[in-house]
Amino acid sequence: KVIIESVNNIATSITFDPEIKGRVSGIGANSFDVLGQTVTVNSDTIFCLEDEREHCSFLFSELEEDDYIVVSGFFDNDGNLVATLVAKEDTDPGEYQVKGTIENLDAGSKTFDLNGLTVQYGGISDPPDLSNGSFVEAEGTLSGMEFIADKIEIEDSTEKDGQELDVEGIIR
Repeated sequence: KVIIESVNNIATSITFDPEIKGRVSGIGANSFDVLGQTVTVNSDTIFCLEDEREHCSFLFSELEEDDYIVVSGFFDNDGNLVATLVAKEDTDPGEYQVKGTIENLDAGSKTFDLNGLTVQYGGISDPPDLSNGSFVEAEGTLSGMEFIADKIEIEDSTEKDGQELDVEGIIR
């Protein structure tokens, strides 16, 4: 996702906000898994190495388990991410990010699931008002199979006071 902030219809900042940052844990014919999330690729998906984003030459067939990647794309009706960009990083900076719809929220244990990934948010002193069905972005680290969030934001794709509007699409 690209976030464009503007004043009087003039862009003042442009920020890239990926859907997933993490390590590849499984590879299929036209998909792979990252943080328990299924990422689907198609003929429109662009594959790049970290240092060659202007001239992408990385291929899906070169993707390997345990590669650290950054993925941008769109979620389908099943909650799977359809990738528009897959960027393979040279090193794992220890920063992980995942987006999805909250399921199995347990406010007592401060956990919830995102497509089967357990997210633990007990270390966040003032978490947002979470509820099942909310679409969130979580950033954090991994401890075994559990995602330890240090930041959670509720994602909202509706206009707010005429000032903010999210529009998704492929820039060509």
